[in-house]
Amino acid sequence: MITLKSHLEAKSISSETFKGYSAEEKATVFNEVNEINAKEFNALKEVEGENSKAIAKMSETLVEMKDKQLSELNDALKAQGVILRKLQAGEGVSEEAKSLKSIIEGKKEALQTLKNSSSAMNNVKFELKAATDMSFGGNVTGQIPQAFRTAGFNDIAQREVRILDLPVKATVNSNLIEWVYVANEDGAAGPTGEGLIKNQIDFDLLVGSEKVQKITAFITITDELLDDPAQMESQINNKLTSKLLQAVEDQYYKGVGSGIELNGVRTVATAFTPGSFATAAANAVENPNIVDVIAVAKAQIGKANQVMPNAVLMNIEDVTAMKTLKVTSTDRRYVERVLISGSTLSIDGTPVVISNAVAVGEYLIGNFGLSTLYTKQSLTIEVGYNGDNFVKNYKTVRAEWRGAGVVETNDRSAFVKGIIATDIAAITKV
Repeated sequence: MITLKSHLEAKSISSETFKGYSAEEKATVFNEVNEINAKEFNALKEVEGENSKAIAKMSETLVEMKDKQLSELNDALKAQGVILRKLQAGEGVSEEAKSLKSIIEGKKEALQTLKNSSSAMNNVKFELKAATDMSFGGNVTGQIPQAFRTAGFNDIAQREVRILDLPVKATVNSNLIEWVYVANEDGAAGPTGEGLIKNQIDFDLLVGSEKVQKITAFITITDELLDDPAQMESQINNKLTSKLLQAVEDQYYKGVGSGIELNGVRTVATAFTPGSFATAAANAVENPNIVDVIAVAKAQIGKANQVMPNAVLMNIEDVTAMKTLKVTSTDRRYVERVLISGSTLSIDGTPVVISNAVAVGEYLIGNFGLSTLYTKQSLTIEVGYNGDNFVKNYKTVRAEWRGAGVVETNDRSAFVKGIIATDIAAITKV
């Protein structure tokens, strides 16, 4: 019968090296010893018989050896950071320890048999997962750690609504807005001699009107999408609000005034008329530019006896071109009549309002205090059902505004519209 010591010496394994073995490695060595002793035990049993004293003594010795093997396996497991008592109780055990516990629990019956049996044929084999280096690529599935998500939604950039800041705001209860205006003046006041007939004048009183129109938008969305994503309801409200206000701004600025559209300020404004500044006329402009066009448009408004304008509406591209404008192709100084103060830009003292609602290449100048944006129904957002929404778990969210833009008839000459390139050509001195 061989001992562990003699087996290690035969394999040239020192006792210190064996102490550093893992539980799996030690179990392999123990199994080798037990297999050799089992052969010797069976051979002796055939010679001596099962009830001989030699067999009894050898059985007792083998049992003692197996007890020592179990004890040493326990010590090896403890050295790997696992305590058998905690494994059996299942208290405070990591996932790795739980897997090791399951291995030992699975071998519990075999271990008990090994301890109690007098037969050297009984042995227990442990299979433990070999530890390897860990990495995100090799050991991690999914997103770990959990991704950080910023609050809200990264929305598409929206056009800033700026033109609606300009008109006078008023409310109305009717569907029709009317005003009385003076037209067709005849005669003139003037000096009158003694005893002669005085100078007679007359005029007509006419009625102008604008209808209230409706501007709407809606979104149809499932109950789940409306309720589940955080802030979805506020996102929909914000989206409907911004889109509707952009539509109101478009209609106030350039609605064509027919059908269901508002009568926009640009639609009713007076077209650019250069007068004495026209090409071949007395005041035609040498090397004109957009600033000269605005100056002539202001003169046109003044000639119509209107109050001087308080805003010029232009697209950002045209404003940028104006900012970079030089006096001439050889005089590289910037045009002095364009004044930039902080974020405010003005031409000859008239503020420039930048808006992408204005098409590139066009402009509108005027006194916007003479225009009024009437509101009958302020912007409202409502939620309801449409068609088969209810049975499909949909809701319809709608936004609506009702009102009209009004520039009364005799105030329309306070606004001048034009096309920049066309109007530059119209005042060019030849």
